[in-house]
Amino acid sequence: VEERVYLTEGSGASSGAVAGVIALTKEKAEEYKSQGLSVILVREEISPADLEMMRLADGLLTHTGGILSHAAILGRILDLPVIAGCEAVEIDTANSTVTIAGRVFKEGDYITIDGANGRVYQGEIALVEPDEANYYIEIIRSWSEDVNG
Repeated sequence: VEERVYLTEGSGASSGAVAGVIALTKEKAEEYKSQGLSVILVREEISPADLEMMRLADGLLTHTGGILSHAAILGRILDLPVIAGCEAVEIDTANSTVTIAGRVFKEGDYITIDGANGRVYQGEIALVEPDEANYYIEIIRSWSEDVNG
């Protein structure tokens, strides 16, 4: 478990947070799930045909889209954290790498996503289940950070 290293953000499209390994394909997602790992599916975009692959994921991060994209809608249906429209994500399928805000990650590397505020972090960050009061405090705190920088 690592310290919090902020990378970038996109549109928080389906709330929840998850730390997991990057998977670019259904085959890699299946491999990582068979090892008992949490999987964050990183894609250019999600289409309805990707539903089977999405069922393997614990979270989604897409380069395109927004809060009304297929990734967002299917993510909410499947109760997955989703960040859509994250323009700082560049996917290189030929080399099985993802560049996020200038940092190169390979499939199997850990990232953490927060679908409520759209933030992406490097590595595996320890997550805690918020109680309802803390959840609302965190929302207000994120608003304050957005306003005050």
